[in-house]
Amino acid sequence: MLYARERDALFTQSTDLLKAADRRGWALVRYFDGAVLPDGKHPDGQQVVSGVHFGFSDSISQPSLVGEPVGQPGGPAPLKPGAFVLGHGDPTQPETNHTPLDPPELGINGTFGAFRIFEQDCDGLEAYLDRHSTDVESRELLAARMIGRWRNGISLAVSPTKPYLTDAVSTAELNDFDYVPTADHPQMPDDSRGLRCPIGSHVRRANPRSGEVLGHMGQTIRLIRRGMPYGPPHVRGDGKERGMLGLFLCASLKSQFEFIMRNWINDGLFARGLDPSEQDPMMSRFVKTRGAAYLFFPSVSALRLIATRSVEPLELVPSVSIDPERPALATTDPPPPTPDPKVDPIGFIVDNTRKRVGSSTSRDAHPKHHGLVKARFEVVGPDGLSGDALNRRRALAHGIFGRPQAYTAYIRFSNGNPLRFTPDGEPDLRGMAIKLFDVPGSKLADERGTQDFILASDPRFFVRNLPEYPIFLMTARADLPARFPILFQASRSHENPLTIQYFSQTPYACGPDLAVKYTVLPLDPALQQPIQLSDEEKALRGPNYLRDAMASTLAAQDVTMDFMAQVVTDPSQIDDATANVTTAFTTVARITIPKQEFRSPAQMKLAEDISFNPWHGIEDHKPLGSINETRKAVYEAIAELRHKNGGVAAFEPTGREL
Repeated sequence: MLYARERDALFTQSTDLLKAADRRGWALVRYFDGAVLPDGKHPDGQQVVSGVHFGFSDSISQPSLVGEPVGQPGGPAPLKPGAFVLGHGDPTQPETNHTPLDPPELGINGTFGAFRIFEQDCDGLEAYLDRHSTDVESRELLAARMIGRWRNGISLAVSPTKPYLTDAVSTAELNDFDYVPTADHPQMPDDSRGLRCPIGSHVRRANPRSGEVLGHMGQTIRLIRRGMPYGPPHVRGDGKERGMLGLFLCASLKSQFEFIMRNWINDGLFARGLDPSEQDPMMSRFVKTRGAAYLFFPSVSALRLIATRSVEPLELVPSVSIDPERPALATTDPPPPTPDPKVDPIGFIVDNTRKRVGSSTSRDAHPKHHGLVKARFEVVGPDGLSGDALNRRRALAHGIFGRPQAYTAYIRFSNGNPLRFTPDGEPDLRGMAIKLFDVPGSKLADERGTQDFILASDPRFFVRNLPEYPIFLMTARADLPARFPILFQASRSHENPLTIQYFSQTPYACGPDLAVKYTVLPLDPALQQPIQLSDEEKALRGPNYLRDAMASTLAAQDVTMDFMAQVVTDPSQIDDATANVTTAFTTVARITIPKQEFRSPAQMKLAEDISFNPWHGIEDHKPLGSINETRKAVYEAIAELRHKNGGVAAFEPTGREL
């Protein structure tokens, strides 16, 4: 959350923050550009200050705290800081006290926040007022009775029939009232029945003051509220999204924020005279929650403790004397240093990937799968070939391609984007991972006779070799298109995962002397070229349309594809994963995916748990080049980490699960 008085300052701070986030592997998903609306006059003449899109003055009533140098004039009595700040409990107000955090030091002087993105239907409100009023006067009275204040902020408890007073009041005095006579406001009329300001109006629900409510807690259940409009000022009929960003601070989300939302805003039981099913007239009709988060705001001293790892949850730690001018001393071992990218580039890449995965159970790349299918991988011989094609096929007769044989295969189709919920319509690199079972030959890794092939929808990898990979990880996001253009050129939209051509991108051995790359070419259904989709078309197709297309195809027919190899004749292309090898492809196997339903819970779970690694294979098909050397370490580390995070032991399937 960034705040600034000037837009240029806000832009500068935002840019600096995004650059810092990008350097640490964070990516911007969406932002809301909040801004204070200009003060002005409503068409009926009321002066609106600190306005909101509904056309009312806002941010008038905030709780005062005991001990503030300058408290807010008028309104309820000041509250003790313990209502909002942890570690300052008040036994007389147990509902505002929070149990200590673990460890307790983390909670001292912290607070909780509920953040909400409220979309406001301004056109809907205006249409409602039109339907239920006869003239300008009755229209504004209806609007005021729904809110509980006139548009200029004057409370109906003070002036129930007109939006002005005989004597003008200052903005500070707009909060100087109550709903019944009290010692602080003896002059107030008794509005227990809500004849002046309706009991069910928005502001009276959110802050009942001394009005009678269940539990008699209207004066003690308070929130520090900060709101800011987002979207352009309201123009009726423009169809643009607008609303309010709301932050509600309190010592207990359950006893304060949730209590107010559940018991005061969303039902009619909190006060006498209302129908039990009656809800807030604004929140229930003209406001939709579009985003929400529960937050904890640690104090500066707690941030120092976290940063220096001086406290660890769920462990007994010695008490720490906190000097606000000095960071606390660490009582645990510091985290291991980040490997030097020049000295240990693979270690640097593994460390970076581990940090990106964190506590997730998802892959760092290709986390969103379209499905895992069972297939037949049948090696074909040279029958029917002649000339160059025959010579090429004979040269490739090594390892599993040495003689005709059929293998059981599992094939996983996926999107490359590391954000697993990215809609399928977004341009992306698509993946195809093949695992063959019961493969004879000298093994490269400790697995059960499997041979994996890792392929993607573009023949080029986006970095050339190992030395370039750390440079990619340290490059600012804004500079990536110019520095690593293949990353963006390879992202395209497609109709169906089963009609895409896939490539190995990196080279592999084929016997003792050859280096090859692989491709998978769709035959039936045939190859389809990438497509362009408008935003409307993306929305109509739905976020998982590639899975749906794949399921529809496999419900109707068997799918066939050719598995082909090409020889890398230029030695310089072995350690250049961006090279586009142009030698001829030769078919070495036929893939058949029989009709099947792959969306059962068990098969979907297997698609999440299964691991693919180009080093799961045999010596005759050893991965070549420094990118493949990097993959070996990264794939193993991340497979182990995500299985550990998910509580699932790493395993190699047998081919008999499906």
